[in-house]
Amino acid sequence: MTRTARLSSNSIIWAANHLVDCHGDEAPGLAQARTAEMELEGRSDLAAIWQMVERTVAALLDCREEREPLFH
Repeated sequence: MTRTARLSSNSIIWAANHLVDCHGDEAPGLAQARTAEMELEGRSDLAAIWQMVERTVAALLDCREEREPLFH
């Protein structure tokens, strides 16, 4: 996994954990974030990596609007 993919994967892991904190195991977007994390394994295509990160961020924004600020 490239350094960029590793950093992106770490971001997606953080996002998934935040979604669980915000909404529990039924968090909207959680499955999407975890799928994106798995899809990153072995990827080096920067455009595909960022597309996965964007999907995860969108799920986080939905979470934030419903519940609490993303950053405290």
